[in-house]
Amino acid sequence: MYIYKYDKEQTLKTEISNILDGNGNISSEEKKLLKKNPDYFRKNDTYGNYKEELDKETLRGYNNEDHDIGWINSFFSKYSLEAISQILSLRVNNLDLNKDISIINCYYHDSNNTDIDKLINEIDKLTLVPISLKGRHAVGLIIENDTEQCQIKATYSDSENNSIPIDLKNKIIRLYKTIGYTVQFNQQDVETQNYSNCGPELIENFMYYITGDRFEENSAIEMHSQLMESYLLYEDYIN
Repeated sequence: MYIYKYDKEQTLKTEISNILDGNGNISSEEKKLLKKNPDYFRKNDTYGNYKEELDKETLRGYNNEDHDIGWINSFFSKYSLEAISQILSLRVNNLDLNKDISIINCYYHDSNNTDIDKLINEIDKLTLVPISLKGRHAVGLIIENDTEQCQIKATYSDSENNSIPIDLKNKIIRLYKTIGYTVQFNQQDVETQNYSNCGPELIENFMYYITGDRFEENSAIEMHSQLMESYLLYEDYIN
């Protein structure tokens, strides 16, 4: 996963270490060059290998001409789908809630290229679903189950305030129909993002739905970084 901090050099070194160590794509000599010059991989053919590996795991924002989530730009705000789920899990675990909450990340490119079917595995819980939409944008679903009415309430969250794509909507309807449920769709009312930062905004919009409170857009990245740093330091301490 990738947690983007405001120190560009440290961020790039962390990304390189997380993604490519052990894969044979970056030599020790190149790592030395990276320490001296964080932009080394932009100017070197090795960047192609790095970018290829990175693109397999990350979302590319709508509003970035480069479309390379791995390079830090604007508010250093693009998270991988795995990072969204892990930070969201930390946010949820810090709450004192009297309900079980499940988090399931999914991808959706089209009705034949998706893993959205796994949602029915957690039908008894309130489920937060970060979704990589066509590999370019992070959106989400909040799934709530009314067992008495055999109905699913599906609330769609999009920091761009776009409606749920019709093919995704129909896919979900067909999915729950297989177990005898109907689906009621709603759109979460959120403020439109000001930057290319759909990942952190999705996390905070989920939190707002659950609690009525959230980190402000301009502080969310820093707060997520602090939260993850505290978690990692604690893990190192107890281990």
